[in-house]
Order: sequence, then structure tokens, then C-alpha cells
Amino acid sequence: MTDCPTPLTSLPRPECDARAELPAALVPLVAKLAPAEFRQQDRLQRELRCVVECDHAGPHHGLVMDLDGVDTGSVWARWRTGTAPAAVVVLADCDAASVDGMEACGEFAGHPGAHSWQLENPWTATPA
Repeated sequence: MTDCPTPLTSLPRPECDARAELPAALVPLVAKLAPAEFRQQDRLQRELRCVVECDHAGPHHGLVMDLDGVDTGSVWARWRTGTAPAAVVVLADCDAASVDGMEACGEFAGHPGAHSWQLENPWTATPA
């Protein structure tokens, strides 16, 4: 869990800022999980950041590879603070969309906290 600004009651809420590098030993596992058309190395994210809402419980989740298409899900890495990712899994995409239907959630199904369009990305936020 990372330190978060308070209060977390208004939108947008901050994303978690945990970062990790995908260990080389997990790269072959990503290739096994991904269909053949998605196995290009340029689609693989090695520098990971947790994209769920700040102050979440449980492991961090970083997107490793987006699997284009309907109902394909995405490859995600999981890790705990102070450790390197030890596993990669294919998780279904969150099917939530903003009220106006203009933004789909970029996280995995069942993610903790707010949806991606309700979060402020600490790497792209404009300083006040």
C-alpha cells in the first residue's frame, strides 16, 4: 500500500504509484499466455506501474500486455510492495463505461476502487 493524499472522497482519485520491473524469467510465461498474434516483444511492457486506486488492499497490478479483441482480457503482473512481480495472469477486462459511454475502464474485472476514468494518473497530472 502506498501513501495517498487525503481525502479520497472526491473525484478524480489518485492512482497507486507503485512501480516494478517485469523479471526476465516471466517473459516466456507471457508468451505462453498470449495468443500467437500478440507475442511480439514490442507489445510487452517490462516497466510496470500499479494502475488501481491508491491505498488499495492486496497486491499491486500492472498491465503487461493488452490483448486486442472482444473478450480477450489482458496480461497482468501482480506483486507486493518491496518485491518483484512473481506471477503473470490473463484477467478479463472491466466492462464498466463512463455514464456518457465515452470512456471504458482500462482495468481488470473486479478491480478494487474507482474505474480508470475516475482516477488521476500521477505521471500525467498537471501540477496545481
